[in-house]
Amino acid sequence: MYKHLFFDDKYLLVKENAKRSYGVPTLCEDAIYCDDNVNTSYAAPWVFKLDDGRYRMLYHGPLLHVNSASGVFVAISDDGIHFEPEDVTLVRTATNVHTKNQVFVTSSYVGEPACIFEDHVTDNKAERYKMLIAHYYNDPPYVDGWLYTSPDLINWTRVEGVLWSTDGEPTTGVFYNDKKKCWTIIKRLVAGVRMAGYVETTDWRNFSQIQKCVQVDSLDGDLEELYGMPSFAYDGWFIGFPFIYGSLTSKLESKYAGGTMKAQLAYSQDGRYWVRSLREPFISGQAGDRTASAAFNAPMVWPSSMRVGDDGNIYIHAAATELEHGFAFHGVTYTAGRMFTYKLRRDGFIKLESRDKESESVIATRENVWHGGELHLNLKARRATVAVYEGLERNSKGGVNSSSLCSLIDGFSHEDCIAFEGDSCDWIPEFKSGKKMSDLEGKTLIFELKFEDGELYSIYGEMTPVFNVPAARYRINNEMPPMIL
Repeated sequence: MYKHLFFDDKYLLVKENAKRSYGVPTLCEDAIYCDDNVNTSYAAPWVFKLDDGRYRMLYHGPLLHVNSASGVFVAISDDGIHFEPEDVTLVRTATNVHTKNQVFVTSSYVGEPACIFEDHVTDNKAERYKMLIAHYYNDPPYVDGWLYTSPDLINWTRVEGVLWSTDGEPTTGVFYNDKKKCWTIIKRLVAGVRMAGYVETTDWRNFSQIQKCVQVDSLDGDLEELYGMPSFAYDGWFIGFPFIYGSLTSKLESKYAGGTMKAQLAYSQDGRYWVRSLREPFISGQAGDRTASAAFNAPMVWPSSMRVGDDGNIYIHAAATELEHGFAFHGVTYTAGRMFTYKLRRDGFIKLESRDKESESVIATRENVWHGGELHLNLKARRATVAVYEGLERNSKGGVNSSSLCSLIDGFSHEDCIAFEGDSCDWIPEFKSGKKMSDLEGKTLIFELKFEDGELYSIYGEMTPVFNVPAARYRINNEMPPMIL
């Protein structure tokens, strides 16, 4: 299956009366989580669905009333939204402090989790969950990446001799790249260097050399930096949340004391080459921002976990703090942090919406080699119809059609389409002619959507999108081109 998500227009031929904008992650205000014992101003949390149907959340931070002690803490939920502290006894701390709701603890100067994730590929049950730890050395300043594994998110064991990075830091992303059959780590190039690169591994013992993949550029605001990019696999795509560290003043000093953290969007189709989307916050907690809490102003928000719920919606979990950068990490003696949960409709990252709601909007894809089955659309609209066109084998002069010239397929016109009204994540167009999309298998098809007062989130089905020349080669030689990601 291929899913057209509209981060850019490379697979579109027509775009009329439509503008690109973010979907809106809705903050679950009734589910804001606070730990009275921990400064949760750090990048976190990570949420997992357990085998019994419940959800476990892990997060980290310093204990508020114990000097030099920090750790990873746990909470439990029946619905993945509303969490309560879980009654888990501390395993061990460097200071021998015993408390509940604590899983794995280090002293504050040693390190912190960079990412926690489930390894769904491994057959080793003892390594089902993995925790990447950033282990700090202060003089000189280096950061080793240690690997811990667990069968249950509670009991953790360090894998001795394994370094996933020699400069591993927090705000790291990990996902499985099914296209490359490897795990990908998105991390800073070097400790303290605020640009991101990717490292790949197939066994969590051997790792590739890091390659740069994303940074700030001239479209960003003054003095902004890329702090990190938690990243996730999603329906054939890879989604990143670039943390943009900004709102800084000019001074001859490293950017640390003060400043805000807002998450934008980035995307990739191979897990290596990344493109940044709209240069505005996708998630931000400051008062007045579209995803901010009405009750908890948060200059820094760290969305670190993303999952698809049983209801098909996307859930994003983030840590938020009322303090700015630097001040949030040292000497905090009260609960300055919270855990946020956002709900986003399926495919709801980016939408093409009507500019003029009283006029018709038109979107048409490039050609797609159709492999059969039904066509699916995720949209809401006052009214919408679809027409299907076939790429011609020859142009009007009898030559190779390398210009995507097409003709309307009989029975698949807008007039034949049974009009859609409302909101659906899975509208399957039907035609009065009774003809089916499955009848068009093997053809190169262009899909044209017309809608009124609408929002289009995705078009998906068993297809391979192609540009004009590869489409012409396919029609003549039946040569299936590699998909241009």
